[in-house]
Amino acid sequence: MEQVIGYRSYQEYKQELDTELKKTAEGFVRIGYLLKVARDTSILAESQYDNVVDFARAEYGLDKTQVSRFMNINDKFSEGGYAPELKAEYQGFGYAKLSIMLLLPEDVNNVLTPVYSKAEIQQIKDEVDEEKKTTDIEVMLEEKDSVQQSFNTNLENAVYQLGKDAPEVYKRLWESAVKNG
Repeated sequence: MEQVIGYRSYQEYKQELDTELKKTAEGFVRIGYLLKVARDTSILAESQYDNVVDFARAEYGLDKTQVSRFMNINDKFSEGGYAPELKAEYQGFGYAKLSIMLLLPEDVNNVLTPVYSKAEIQQIKDEVDEEKKTTDIEVMLEEKDSVQQSFNTNLENAVYQLGKDAPEVYKRLWESAVKNG
């Protein structure tokens, strides 16, 4: 049976764990960088592989999606978008959280911290996705002024809003309606 390493204090233990987690987090940014180097240079010319995806699949069991995700994480979260180092503001997140954050707008990512759990970041992403589904007509209907408050149907609200936003179109629509009864 292996012997458990003894630590003199919680601080010593935590420092060692923090160091390992940081190395792991920076490792996947570095992997993305190295895959990009294989994609963007002639380094694979000496090998039997035609491209970085074939190389990563054969040598490391990575599929096309994983290769893409590593490279995209490097694009978005590394120093300058093409470096083996993670930007300081993204240290401590880990691969799973950064994978979700790839799909979030930069202004949302700027307020996230490593304290957020993966589940919390996923929930934020789900909310952002739901907000994106909001149609222009729904936005118009949400922004009712005092006149729109008196309308009973969504059609009345939409036609009124059309008159405000695109009076030329509204005028042609009105003229067509009068002409055609």
